[in-house]
Amino acid sequence: MKRHDFEAMELDEVAKLAAEGNVYAIEFIVNSFKNYIKFRARSCYASGADNDDLVQEGMIGLIKAIRDHQPQKEASFKTFAELCITRQILSAVKAQYDTFSTLLA
Repeated sequence: MKRHDFEAMELDEVAKLAAEGNVYAIEFIVNSFKNYIKFRARSCYASGADNDDLVQEGMIGLIKAIRDHQPQKEASFKTFAELCITRQILSAVKAQYDTFSTLLA
């Protein structure tokens, strides 16, 4: 696996390398989005859910973004990744809420 100077590259280029399995590119992307994921996790509330669980959901959303991003589409990787992260976290919050609502019914 070749290590690149990811700081000098466009994020879309790094995402392409990550999608091809470059572990250094994946690590760079995860580190780049770590603070965004923590921010999104804190901004969502799930009754009974641990913040770490929501951060983990955000990481899953990021990995899905790496896997599913289509560079030929108009959305940049950054935009696509932020959308995937947010949706994954909100889905986890909704699932937690649905479980809680079912228990109360």
